[in-house]
Amino acid sequence: MEFIANNTHSNDNIYIHDTEVNINAKILKLCDKGLKSFPEQIFQLTQLEELDLSCNEIVKIPPDINLLKNLTKLSLWNNCIEIIPPEIFQMTQLVSLVLNDNFITNIPRDIGLLKELECVSLSTNYIKTVPDVLFEIPTINRLYLHNNRIKFIPHNASKVCQLSICSLFDNNLIYNLVDTPTNNNAEDITKIMHIIQKVFLCMARLKIQVFLSKYMLPKFYDYNTICIEI
Repeated sequence: MEFIANNTHSNDNIYIHDTEVNINAKILKLCDKGLKSFPEQIFQLTQLEELDLSCNEIVKIPPDINLLKNLTKLSLWNNCIEIIPPEIFQMTQLVSLVLNDNFITNIPRDIGLLKELECVSLSTNYIKTVPDVLFEIPTINRLYLHNNRIKFIPHNASKVCQLSICSLFDNNLIYNLVDTPTNNNAEDITKIMHIIQKVFLCMARLKIQVFLSKYMLPKFYDYNTICIEI
């Protein structure tokens, strides 16, 4: 039985994938249903605040997603999504965006338009770069980017005072080069080390939990100032 909540006793119900849902429902969870696309009936739920379609086979987030004007939490983890569509960034009321365990390769810079975001989960995708605007979102406090292909961390990451968790383990972060400088320009390596030191020491001073593998940390870093996940 799916968890479908509402604050009304109306009999005005619709069926979404053989599940009866009140038209004024605020929460809808249709997980592990074998869905390959968004059921069109979802967009009739104009009062919806939380939508969870995780553990399905959804390939695309439809443009009509921005019709859900009251949606604050969107969870689509463990699907087959490759692209975050531009309509998502029109949903400026979003507080939580969960898209981990998909096939996403890029975080569009327009994510910076979501000024209310508190939690972003994009772990276990194929992301190579992180836009600096992600760290400029004033409300963000939990950021999950582990198990991707990220090489660089934006310099402004060290200025995010409100960030409490930043999960980055299992990536291809450039500071792996610190241990093998023979094939790289010494001056470039020095610059890289300086940037890494600034970012992570600032995060530690702000008591941000940064989850990394200890084998990926630069040698100068004090393991006691950081939360390490192996």
